[in-house]
This record gives sequence, C-alpha cells and structure tokens, in this order.
Amino acid sequence: MVYYFNRSTALASLLLLSACQSTPALHKMEFPQTTVGLAVSSLAVETHTASVEDASAAWLDVPMTRQVEQWFRARYKSGEGLQKGTISVRKASFLETAASKQFREQYEMVLELRLEVGDDITLAKQYASARVQRSTPFLLNVTPAERSQAIQRLINETVVDADKELVRSIRSFIPAIITSQGSLTR
Repeated sequence: MVYYFNRSTALASLLLLSACQSTPALHKMEFPQTTVGLAVSSLAVETHTASVEDASAAWLDVPMTRQVEQWFRARYKSGEGLQKGTISVRKASFLETAASKQFREQYEMVLELRLEVGDDITLAKQYASARVQRSTPFLLNVTPAERSQAIQRLINETVVDADKELVRSIRSFIPAIITSQGSLTR
C-alpha cells in the first residue's frame, strides 16, 4: 500500500510539474538597445509619488512605476553641457477601469513625462513633455498568466509610445539638446 501511495504521489508531482512548464513565459520589459544623448551635465529621473496610481504590483514582479524609471534611465544619457536635466514622471497611472458586458475587466495606463533643462537656480528654463494613454480589455475566462502577459505588454507599449512622443517634443521645443539618438527597433 505504501508503494502505491508513493507511486501516485510521484505521478501527481510529474503532472503538476508538466502543467507548470506549459505555462507561457511572462512578457518582461525589454530595455532599449539605443540611447538618446543629451547636452546636459547630469540627468536625473524622478517620479512625483503623489501622482502615482499603480495597481500592476498585483500581477507583476516589477511594478509599472519602477519599470518606467528604469527605461528612461537606460534610454537617456547625459553628455557634455553646462545645464542639468531632469526627466519627471508627472503622472503614472495603471488602474482597472469599468468593463463592458462583453469584457470581464479592462486596464488603463496613463503616463505623463517632462524633460526639464536648466541651471541650479531655475531648473525649468526649457522643457519638453509627453502624454500617452492606452487601455486593454480582457475577455471572460482569461488565465492569470495571460492577464500578466497582457498587462506587461500594455506597459511596454505605453512606455515606448511615451518615449517616442518625448523625443518628438524635444525635437520641437529644445532640438539643440539632443547630441545623439539611436532609433527604437520596436
């Protein structure tokens, strides 16, 4: 009887292990391979915590706000210049919004950024900004793994769109600040 118990336990463990292996891998944040060089002596990335609403931590290992900060630290680099720069995440919102009858739930992400350039006394002598809003609905019977993948995909796409919008804004309002730029390959 003990032999039978051990055999069923081994079979159950094998089935559980194979079920875990068939779960699709999570869609992780992919950081940019190219950078944008800015003519500033230093560059900080900061988040205004009062304007953060982040419900992504329930589904992801790395919350949305930290992913946003990491992206812009990796993408934008200081170079030679006399002024200082700050990329401010002025609003970072990832929330579940009202769903319709055909969708069980829907998530929305809003990201507002501002690049401020100036000296020690008046940081915001010049600035460029970007605002991006995206949402994604979930159909009925979505698995937790599929939800996590879709949430991560929403974050990735929103950050890339915000990055592109910020570069367009920089080119329009303070074009001399860009010293080099590699294009995104997404």
